[in-house]
Amino acid sequence: MAAKYQKGGSMKKFLRPDEIATELGVSVRTVYNLIGCGYLTAFSLRKNGALRIPAESFKRYVRDRVLAYEAENGIFFVKADEK
Repeated sequence: MAAKYQKGGSMKKFLRPDEIATELGVSVRTVYNLIGCGYLTAFSLRKNGALRIPAESFKRYVRDRVLAYEAENGIFFVKADEK
């Protein structure tokens, strides 16, 4: 994740849809579609309130997409700590 989503050296626990959209390079509408399809989990702060996405849900989505890409294309990324 980008450093701008970190507070005091640790990642924020919850992200706004616009933060996810920026990180993925997609529209906010696409993020809402990902939530609606169940790819990302989200909760509302109050009735008809703003949505928040747990950072763990976002990390899991990105990891799953990377793994799917690797499997489909036979390309495997090496993690920085595995070099």
